Amino acid sequence: MGEQVRRFGPVHGFWTFMFERLNKLLKGVEVGTLANVVVHAQREVQELIELEKSPVHGTAYNRRLDSTMQDKLLAWYHRQYPDQALFKATDAKALPGSLYLVLQATHYPQLRVGSYKLYATEVDRPNKSNALMQICFERRVQWVGELCDIFQHMQPGIGKCLTFALVDWLVPLQDLPSYADLYHPYPELEVDFWEPGQYLQDTEWAPPALILAEDICGVAARCTMEFEGRRMWITTGMSKDGKSL
Repeated sequence: MGEQVRRFGPVHGFWTFMFERLNKLLKGVEVGTLANVVVHAQREVQELIELEKSPVHGTAYNRRLDSTMQDKLLAWYHRQYPDQALFKATDAKALPGSLYLVLQATHYPQLRVGSYKLYATEVDRPNKSNALMQICFERRVQWVGELCDIFQHMQPGIGKCLTFALVDWLVPLQDLPSYADLYHPYPELEVDFWEPGQYLQDTEWAPPALILAEDICGVAARCTMEFEGRRMWITTGMSKDGKSL
């Protein structure tokens, strides 16, 4: 129940659960007087506030970027900072005075998006419900994907540490079912249809696999459905300002 409350907000019996849990925690705090209890509680609240200011959560670890990720990251920097001469250390075209791509990044298991937490998921993990996110690919148009990795990268010459997300994007369903038209008058539901078990490769008409974490606009929920002998994925978003693809 705790996980359900943390992810989706208040549920039936939420306030009873919260006060009972809070009372149990307070009884277990050995701080002596009431004044000490207040001071202890204020300190805990302040620590939580500071933690929530950060978009990344969980135990961090440093890891060298593999060759594929280096290429994706370098391509991203070239698009966003075209005037910056940035190269891989092995690039023979690098000129004297050029900047080289930093090969180390700090990875995290969790990313906060609004009041929700997303979890980077392993490829072979069957349940990826906590990894479903969406971005505004075009104006009022969302695209849903699975969060694969979260890392922070500090590159000299850029001036700030950036938080990146690596995403497997879902493939839009071809030949939508007849009942899909029922959702057109309700874009706020953000209902979309996808090919089951399929993910996009890097193409010009789809979002790039590597994006800034701040570009994530919300989370999504997904179910598998079979209609007229055909399986499909159906998602609904939670950004409240989207439009179905």
